[in-house]
Amino acid sequence: MQLIKESKPEDILKNPYLVNDAVKADERRIPFEQMIYIGDGPSDIPCMSMIKQNLGEGIGVCERGQTFQKGYELARGGRLSVGPYSADYRKTSDMRKALEAILVARVRRSTLNYANTLSKPQSTS
Repeated sequence: MQLIKESKPEDILKNPYLVNDAVKADERRIPFEQMIYIGDGPSDIPCMSMIKQNLGEGIGVCERGQTFQKGYELARGGRLSVGPYSADYRKTSDMRKALEAILVARVRRSTLNYANTLSKPQSTS
C-alpha cells in the first residue's frame, strides 16, 4: 500500500480512500521506472514484480549470515533485476556495488534522454 501511495500525486495522499484510483503514468509523483525496491522475503514479491514490470529495479537481499534460499525464491520468475545479495551496505560489499551500478546507469540514461530532448527541433505551432 505504501508503495502505491508514494507513486500517487500529493492530493490523493490526503484522502486514503482515493489511493486505489487510477492515475496516469505522467501524473505520478514518483514514476515506477525511477524506483528501486530492495526486498528480503515473499511479502516483497508483489511490489518487486510490479516495479520491475514498470521498468523499475528489484533487488533481492537476505540477512547477513543466512543462506540465499529466500533470495533465490525472490529471483524465481524474473522478479529481480539483480541479486540475491547479502544485506550488507558497506562500501566494499557486492550489494553496495550493485546498487551504485544501477544508480549510475539510471543517471546516465536520464542524462542521455534529457540531452536528446534538447537536441530535437522545437515545434513552431
